Amino acid sequence: MIYRPFVEHEAVKTGLWWSENPYEGVSPRNPHAKMGLDLIEIESLTEDNKAFVQKYWAVARGKLKDIGDVFQDFDTRDIVVSERIAEVIERLEPGEHDLVKIPNLWSLGSQERVAQTYYFLNVYAKARTVDLESSKVSWVVRKNDGKNIPFLTARTTEKSVAYESAGDDRHLWRDDVTRAVFMSEELVQALRDLNVRGFRFLPCTFAKHKVTIH
Repeated sequence: MIYRPFVEHEAVKTGLWWSENPYEGVSPRNPHAKMGLDLIEIESLTEDNKAFVQKYWAVARGKLKDIGDVFQDFDTRDIVVSERIAEVIERLEPGEHDLVKIPNLWSLGSQERVAQTYYFLNVYAKARTVDLESSKVSWVVRKNDGKNIPFLTARTTEKSVAYESAGDDRHLWRDDVTRAVFMSEELVQALRDLNVRGFRFLPCTFAKHKVTIH
């Protein structure tokens, strides 16, 4: 089975941003810092990206009791996960993903440093995964060149149709066309065994035909 990971915003507080001043919310006088990662071009982090994580505070909107094991959506490139999740990913696929330890994480709701360790996760492993004809996909126009770019917008198993072979020997990856993130059954089960907070795992439907990549 192949799964799509979603963040359960209703279960935990998942808002997070980067700031030089973590003690106040985002405002014109206290804007959040942006790393500038491009969702379209999936690639490994640069040294400048890693230096960004070391320089700025990661600010969690919620109180300590409301913070779970994951922040942000897997549709973005601003994923932050707990040490428990990072350890499972590294155990199953060592060296296949960027996992950058966050030195400074602040709870705005509690006005207190978060003691637990979190990591910035960048998923850049890719495989042809989504059956575009059978899945619910939205097309948007990229501003810089006018090209139509597909995104997997499905939120149901029936409309998230994946090629079974995409999961061969992989545990965590992005579709090379829609950039959607997928997980193997082994990874999902390992995370469930840990009772991680803040995840919903959506099983995909397998495509009826095999993929042919030209």
